[in-house]
Amino acid sequence: MKKKFETKLRNTFNGLFSSSNQSIDTKGKTPGSSSDEKRKRPDSNDKIDSITKAQALTRGFLARKNYGIQQLSQKELQLYPILIKGNDPELSKEQEKELPRHIKKEKIALIGTSGMRSVELACQLSEGAPKLIVLDNSVQVTLFWRKVKEIIHHVKNEKEFLNELEAYISKDCKELDLSLYPFGNRFSKKLNNPNHTLKEFNYLEKLFKSYGFEQIKAIISNMSIIKQSWSEKDILVKIKNILARHDITTIYAYPSNIVAYMNDDIEEAEKILENIKKLNPEIAIHTDSVYFSGEGNRPENLYLVPKNKHNPSDVRKVLKIENILECQSLKSEFLNG
Repeated sequence: MKKKFETKLRNTFNGLFSSSNQSIDTKGKTPGSSSDEKRKRPDSNDKIDSITKAQALTRGFLARKNYGIQQLSQKELQLYPILIKGNDPELSKEQEKELPRHIKKEKIALIGTSGMRSVELACQLSEGAPKLIVLDNSVQVTLFWRKVKEIIHHVKNEKEFLNELEAYISKDCKELDLSLYPFGNRFSKKLNNPNHTLKEFNYLEKLFKSYGFEQIKAIISNMSIIKQSWSEKDILVKIKNILARHDITTIYAYPSNIVAYMNDDIEEAEKILENIKKLNPEIAIHTDSVYFSGEGNRPENLYLVPKNKHNPSDVRKVLKIENILECQSLKSEFLNG
């Protein structure tokens, strides 16, 4: 793609030169012409057209570089579980005090992941309707939010919303195949585990009671879903650039336990941490991933990492995963040595 662009740009710039045999070569240099050749003066309109084309190409390239987000296709999305609330721990009383609450007119954004916990955090951060961006590469998450936005667009109150959402989750969604099975049980293909679904909807009722239907509707209606991984190169910087175009420079991040969960894949975890460092959010809300016998891994602790403190090695220490990295590094050295 880069070579194709460079060739196109070089050909366009060639139109700026005075002779048909005077051009820019592949090294960006201009070959000399014989003294006995007649020089032709370029038409001024042609020159202007070439300049305009070159400028347009450059602008297009820079726009793609700074703002272009390539979303994953449906086939590229992963089958990751989604729960309406999620299983992250609640903010402690001390952490609630650390989390700012912006006034309604302040423009802020939250880049989150997974289910409705991102909406709850957006409500906790502002009296208004922050710009919520859910960045996730899960097919379940994508389908869930698509349906939630569709429902909240036409309902008049939380009761109608909850009834429609519950009906959607409870039915046998043939068109979704197994895409929403984790609502019931992450190890089951069944949608309707009554006990679990009840807990999820109790959470939603509490959420509406705490923040009101209008605020939650405003946040969901205006949210954006980006089908991509947190490890994608410069993904968070591009989101930051787009938000800046809309005068939103106060950004929070909620990667949840993605870094801790991905720690078995050192390279991917490092890419995520580097992306968050480049974003440099006001606060990044991380959770860990702790193993419980007979239950598997789940988040146990929640951490608020402030602005300018997002250095990957420091965040790993906060999440207590630096020892795992050291062990994996020593194991690699042993195997390769």
